[in-house]
Amino acid sequence: MRLSHLAKLITLNLVIAVIYFFFGLTGLKLGVLPGCATAIFPASGVAFVAIFTGGSRLLPAIWLGSASINAWLSPTLGDIGIQDIVVASSIGIASSLQAWVAVILVKRFCKPDSEKFLNTSDSLWLLLLAGPIACLIAASWASATLLTASIISPTELVFHWLHWWLGDTLGVILFGPLLLMVLNYRKPYWAQRINNIAPPVLTALTATLLIFFYVADIENKHITNQLKEIASSVSTSLKSKLNTYQESVASIANLINVNPRLEYPLFENFSQSALTNHPELLALSWSPLISASDRQIFEATMSQQLKMPNFRITQRDKLNHLVPAEERNSYVPVAYISPLDLNHKVLGYDNLSNPERLKTLNLVNKTGLPAISPPIQLIQGSESRAGLLLMVPIIPDRASHSPTGYAAGVFYLDAIWQKVISPSFQKGCR
Repeated sequence: MRLSHLAKLITLNLVIAVIYFFFGLTGLKLGVLPGCATAIFPASGVAFVAIFTGGSRLLPAIWLGSASINAWLSPTLGDIGIQDIVVASSIGIASSLQAWVAVILVKRFCKPDSEKFLNTSDSLWLLLLAGPIACLIAASWASATLLTASIISPTELVFHWLHWWLGDTLGVILFGPLLLMVLNYRKPYWAQRINNIAPPVLTALTATLLIFFYVADIENKHITNQLKEIASSVSTSLKSKLNTYQESVASIANLINVNPRLEYPLFENFSQSALTNHPELLALSWSPLISASDRQIFEATMSQQLKMPNFRITQRDKLNHLVPAEERNSYVPVAYISPLDLNHKVLGYDNLSNPERLKTLNLVNKTGLPAISPPIQLIQGSESRAGLLLMVPIIPDRASHSPTGYAAGVFYLDAIWQKVISPSFQKGCR
């Protein structure tokens, strides 16, 4: 093959790929939810007509167009990874194979010139082979790919397969004849057929779209109502759970309040009951308010109590390492935390050194009421997991409203999701 012919072939494939990509994205707008299998997928009609008129040399265009659409959708859920590329490539193969098989079936079993739609029975036979029969391929292959990649669940398989098959089938049946008509409108036999073919095809297309939008509107309203019900359930469950957490943390505050000289073994024994009843709680802690003048005494006392010779009030540096805290007027270091074996790194950490914790403490001081911190990175946790602190003030003299320290419940945001929010969504799904 000469370079000029190769260049023309590559250019033609790229043009067809762009057309497929445009028609594909347009069709996905007809999905009830973004990224789902769509009601009509016009690109399947583009693929059939491209291979039917241009031959198998245009199969790379179909693969590229289909793979590009699925790769394009990946960033809506995150960065493109190896799995996204593999899935997109696999679906591209399915789309290419479907178009190729559709053309083989039509040329093998249909009469010559059936694509001219001169005879009703021949036309129906062509659309049956290229549409419902050939379109079984991409729906089955793609659904199996998505299931294998855990993008859809086994319970969603039949629903997803059906929508994919219907979308591709309607794309071929509705857009195949229209595209053939556009490509051949100057030929005499098409000039005679336009008046006969265009009105019924356009009518069918219009009726299909109207039905789809009507059904989509009903489905969207149904989904909206479901989400409202789920949101109400989540809100109620979350408030109930947070109240339970607050009671557990408040019990720690009361314990410290009545026994300011409490030693760690009693604190640990007391907190074990709450931690056992609420396994999603990562820790319970006590952080006293320490003045600058009392810092050395506090560090020496905690070193002796906890048998930690190197106990220091700490903070994070610019590299996120724990270092001795800077000199300040006051500190709110973690003195006791349970369970200790999982949270020993937190001991001595000054809550006032972190802007988000400081904001929470300021809110607690202002209102005298418990408060939840914004999502933060926990000292004892991984960088990829967000944590929350539920802080309760310890106020010996209610008249002064001045806390002497704070009790805190520590938990991961995803643990709350698993415990409270996920069950509500499972109840609301069909």
